[in-house]
Amino acid sequence: MSFSSREAAAGRLIRRRLATAGALLALGLAAVPAGAQEYYFQPRADIGVEYDTDRDLVTSGPKQSSEGYLAGGGATLGIATPTTDTTLRPQLNYSDYPVLSESALQELLDFNSVYSGQRSQAGIYGRFDHSDLFASELASATFNPLNPNLPTTPETGRISATGTRTLLTIVPSYQYALTPRLGVGVTGTYQDSNYGGSGSQYYISYQYYSGTAGLDWKLNNRSSISFGVIGSRETANNGSSSTDGHGVQASYDYAWSKTFTSTLTVVGQQDDIHNVVPVKFDTTSSGFGATYELSWKGQISQVLLSAGRTFTPNGAGGTFNCDQFQIEYHRDLTQRMTLVVAAHYIQNIAQSTVYAGSDYDYVTSTVDLKWQLTRTWYIRGGLEYLDENFSGPHTSTDNLTATISFGYEGLGKR
Repeated sequence: MSFSSREAAAGRLIRRRLATAGALLALGLAAVPAGAQEYYFQPRADIGVEYDTDRDLVTSGPKQSSEGYLAGGGATLGIATPTTDTTLRPQLNYSDYPVLSESALQELLDFNSVYSGQRSQAGIYGRFDHSDLFASELASATFNPLNPNLPTTPETGRISATGTRTLLTIVPSYQYALTPRLGVGVTGTYQDSNYGGSGSQYYISYQYYSGTAGLDWKLNNRSSISFGVIGSRETANNGSSSTDGHGVQASYDYAWSKTFTSTLTVVGQQDDIHNVVPVKFDTTSSGFGATYELSWKGQISQVLLSAGRTFTPNGAGGTFNCDQFQIEYHRDLTQRMTLVVAAHYIQNIAQSTVYAGSDYDYVTSTVDLKWQLTRTWYIRGGLEYLDENFSGPHTSTDNLTATISFGYEGLGKR
């Protein structure tokens, strides 16, 4: 297949996935009376420059510093009614690095829609991400602002100057109150990852499904517990492997106050792994995972934290154990100046020995300072440092990035 025909096929695939995400969101809005809707629109655009000490993360040989030029735009759109609340966040980001002869366009769509009835609640959230193999394969230090707790960590830690990844993640949920304190609920995850273009042969596209069904028990006005059973399936698109998972889950939610909440989740899971290529064999991996999530918001500051072990599909092949710690701190230094400090550590370990060479650990941290020139125009500057280690020789690398940008952002929701 020629390069142009592959690009055309990739374009058709992107349009189908965008149509799928749009159709799912439309289902939640179809029954809403038009007169009861309230709309919200906040546009954003910026331009900037960037300096990297080693953007291409060279692990052996001479490293090359580079300058880059950045441009981005997007918006936050909201539609609310007495029973529904839907938010869309489309973005386009372009980067160009003349010294490295590299450029890329990133297309993103975050979405979140919820419905609340007298005894039931339903929701759907997720993300569509079409990015180059630099932006897609390195986790961000900061949380996703619309959906901070996306359920998987598919990043491989490997980057490439060519090629792209298209990733669609959809998370639907439904809860029904049997009594004022007892309820039943189901939640699921669908994820479709597809790599294309030059360099994509080093990654494994996959489809992933998971579902959890369980009971929720409200202990009091501040706390609740839930118990559920889990089932999942991850299948490589090239037929090289598949993983079937099943297990149990227990969660404890506690609201310390209206602005301070936390969730502890414990999971026991068994994964049955079936490998075909490069070696045909079956194996089983069993283990326990636990995550702790915290959110606190004060008058001028905010903290988000997530830590623990999860089981996740990965573009390096198969299912991985992911140990991670992520923290983000916001503070309004003055009425015009805002500081954001964040750090994210990830360690991915393959459950199958076939992919053991893909194990890696990665830490990234960022400091960002934003100064409002007016209510809508701003200047932003920041530093980001990352350090990465792979299994095998010549596998350590790091990069320091400095950025400064000038932009416009519409007024927030009133």
